[in-house]
Amino acid sequence: MSRSTSLIIPIPDPFPQELVDRIIDEVRHIYRDKMRCEDVWKACSSVCRSWRTRAMHHLFRSFTLDLLGTQNSTIKKIQALPQFIGFKAPPTFPASFVTRVCICRIYKAKLVQEVMCSLHLYPNLRELEFEDVLFSRSKVKTLSRALDRSPPPLLHRLELYDTSFIDSEQSLSFIGMSHFSALTVLEIKHWEKLDGHWLARALVKHDPQFGEPSFATSLSLREGCRSTCTGHPIMDIIRVLGKSITELELDIGHEQDFDFDPNLCPSLHRLLLTFDQLSLFTLTLLGRFTVLKTLTHFSLGVSDFFHLYWRDNPGTGDKVIEQLDHALTPISRMASIQEIVVPRLPGVFESLVESRKTGHLVEGDLGDDVVYYIQLRGPSIIR
Repeated sequence: MSRSTSLIIPIPDPFPQELVDRIIDEVRHIYRDKMRCEDVWKACSSVCRSWRTRAMHHLFRSFTLDLLGTQNSTIKKIQALPQFIGFKAPPTFPASFVTRVCICRIYKAKLVQEVMCSLHLYPNLRELEFEDVLFSRSKVKTLSRALDRSPPPLLHRLELYDTSFIDSEQSLSFIGMSHFSALTVLEIKHWEKLDGHWLARALVKHDPQFGEPSFATSLSLREGCRSTCTGHPIMDIIRVLGKSITELELDIGHEQDFDFDPNLCPSLHRLLLTFDQLSLFTLTLLGRFTVLKTLTHFSLGVSDFFHLYWRDNPGTGDKVIEQLDHALTPISRMASIQEIVVPRLPGVFESLVESRKTGHLVEGDLGDDVVYYIQLRGPSIIR
């Protein structure tokens, strides 16, 4: 009796690797819960070899060293902690997948240097974040010489949150180390020595192809800025890198002292400004940005506090809306502009008559605090 061929099911060709990678990448957009994402990626890593590499990339792409609660501990005790040992002696296999490292709550200069000298163990590291780290007792030249012996990988992004430097000059010396020569993105937020400054947060992206110096500017170049280092160090970086800056985000805490000259950044494509409030004074500042001939995306944001104030006080901002429409109209008519994002405030978007005529205006997203507030008060206050 001959074998029937009707039950033989042909094995389909494997999915293209690009499709597999895309499916695995989409997991983080489908599930907001980090633990749920990790469970799915663990399952994906067990499907087959072609799925494993991409899933492992997501499982191990980020590593956090958090020394919470060690502020009063001795250096030897901290060095004996499992998380500290694990950071300094990672297994080769997962370490090769790490592209981002977050270093939190280190208050001893010797440990800062020790941690940074261990970054070479993560060969594909591209993003480095410091949060609540004390640099004020660190000598940048000593740190730089130590990194010469154990150079970190070429970093593309540096984030400094709640960090403490002695002064602006020390912060510039740190950012300007030769080991950061490949940086294209720098983000600074809540610097201890700069409380009360008009700039609460800044993100700068630049493109070295414009021929301007990197973030790791030479000491001689920084010498020329030293006399101006009286404010936020990001402003000195903008003065040095201005022509190559392509994206800029600024959170302005005190708009009365707003000190940014757009003429410094002729190659700027994207500009995001977030103010504490939409005051009439704030809106008069927008007119200066029409000099940006390459600007394609402009975003205007306000603090969550102002969102809540606006929602609880309907009808109090008619004059502000009129002035906002007047301020945005010249920007909306710029030849280069493609999109203008405005705050999602009740009654604002539909009242922007002139500036909406070009079709470039869209509403921005709501902050998490505002969404939570709406959920508590009910949907009736959304519109």
